[in-house]
Amino acid sequence: LSEAEQVAAEMAANDAFSNLDKAAVKIQAMARGNKDRKQNKKREDQKQVTVQEAKDAKDLDQAAVKIQSMARGKKERKQHKDREAKKQVPPVSTQETKDAKDLDRAAVKIQSLARGKKTRKQYTERQAKQTATPLSEAEQV
Repeated sequence: LSEAEQVAAEMAANDAFSNLDKAAVKIQAMARGNKDRKQNKKREDQKQVTVQEAKDAKDLDQAAVKIQSMARGKKERKQHKDREAKKQVPPVSTQETKDAKDLDRAAVKIQSLARGKKTRKQYTERQAKQTATPLSEAEQV
C-alpha cells in the first residue's frame, strides 16, 4: 500500500473510532442522566418521608409534653395533699385545752398586776415631784 492509501485507511479508522467515541459518550451521558434522575427521585421520596417523619415527631413531642405535664400535675397534687395533711393539727384533749386556758388567764393576771404596780409607782413619783416643787411667783400672789 502506498502512503496515501495508508493515510486514507487510518483516516477511515479514525472516523470509525470517532463515531464509536461519540456513541460511547452519548451512551454514558444517557446512563448518567438516568442515574441522576433516579437519585433525584430518591431524594424527593426521602424529603417526603422526612416531612412526614417531622410531622410525626412533632405529634410525638406534643404527646410526650402532655404526658409529662399530667405526671407533674399528679405529683404536685399528691405533694399538696401531703402538705395539707401535715398542717392539720390533731385534736387536743379537753384537759389540755383547759390547762392552756388556765395558763392564759394566769399570764393575763400577772401582766395586769405588773401594769397596776407600775402605774401606781409613776403616780406616786408625780405626786412627790409636785409637792417638792416650790410655787412660782405668779401662784404666790
